Amino acid sequence: MRGLEGQVAVVTGASSGHGRATSLRLAEEGAALVCADLQPSARQDGFEPDLEDWLLARPRRTVLNPAWPWGIWYPLRRSGAFARLTPQEQGAVLREHGAIGRAYGDADLAHDVRLACHGLDTHDNDFVIGLTGRELHPLSHLVQAMRKTAQTSAYIQTLGPFFIGHVIWQSPAP
Repeated sequence: MRGLEGQVAVVTGASSGHGRATSLRLAEEGAALVCADLQPSARQDGFEPDLEDWLLARPRRTVLNPAWPWGIWYPLRRSGAFARLTPQEQGAVLREHGAIGRAYGDADLAHDVRLACHGLDTHDNDFVIGLTGRELHPLSHLVQAMRKTAQTSAYIQTLGPFFIGHVIWQSPAP
């Protein structure tokens, strides 16, 4: 049964206990989830510990960081097959992708911004992805590395067009 398909649920305390059980049940019913938890271990499971920072402050810091003047931006749309995976299968696919992105971020090679845009454009894209960094080559390399993941190779319906640019002028960071 997928009675919540097309609905968005925000779940706090989502890394354990009732919050985790609620998240899994909502996902089984087809809801899109935004999960948060204050526990430091939560991020290891793919849940963000500070939702307000992740959704509002971090994207601005990333885009307005003067140390990261290069950017690659592109829209993507997942195929319906991804939505039909179980929450556990989706989690495995997303963790593979996330581990690569985190490795590039930890090495200060690339930093990402994901802007949800479900159904807001004529192509019904799910996200616009932004990659920023000191140099262009690592950003391009990250895109190539991501193309080999299960998510991109099996569950992305469309990817691009790509906008690639270098900052000429930048607003001060907030």
